[in-house]
Amino acid sequence: MANTIIGKIHEIGPAQTFTSRDGRGFVKRELVLDATRFDPYTGEQGTPDFPVLEFTGDRVRDLDGFRPGEVVQVSFALHGQRYTDKDGRERSFNSVRGYRIERRANPAQTQAAAPQAAPQQQPIQPRQPMGQQQAQYYAAGQDQGSGYRNAVLQAAREAIGEAPAPAPYDEIPF
Repeated sequence: MANTIIGKIHEIGPAQTFTSRDGRGFVKRELVLDATRFDPYTGEQGTPDFPVLEFTGDRVRDLDGFRPGEVVQVSFALHGQRYTDKDGRERSFNSVRGYRIERRANPAQTQAAAPQAAPQQQPIQPRQPMGQQQAQYYAAGQDQGSGYRNAVLQAAREAIGEAPAPAPYDEIPF
């Protein structure tokens, strides 16, 4: 299962080069998202949420086309590592590594660009009795479903004068 987060880009850091203990170098770039949530009913702002995601290696270049203020969806993986500190205690740390970033539609721009008309309500139609053609369709078993399907099949077969079919296995109560 992929981990994703949606937010507005707050900051994109510069590419940084580091050397690991074994002498290998690697490049890292940090992305800070504003992922603060708002109450959908009152519009009140929740606790500020500014996670930092790391893009490393070739993924550093993925951030080049993005700017602060853009709404994005970032796919990421959580990584945890153990190490021994200078006092000899074993410790651990986590990193959040981004591996994909995609633009999302900015809700404010979308609403401003295309004001939505009020949805038209469709009048509720009264249920009609099953017609001969519909009964034949259901009797032929061309619909999808289980218990409801079997009840409709039985009613359809009765409507066109066929004998009722035996109870299927999916109606056995266990």
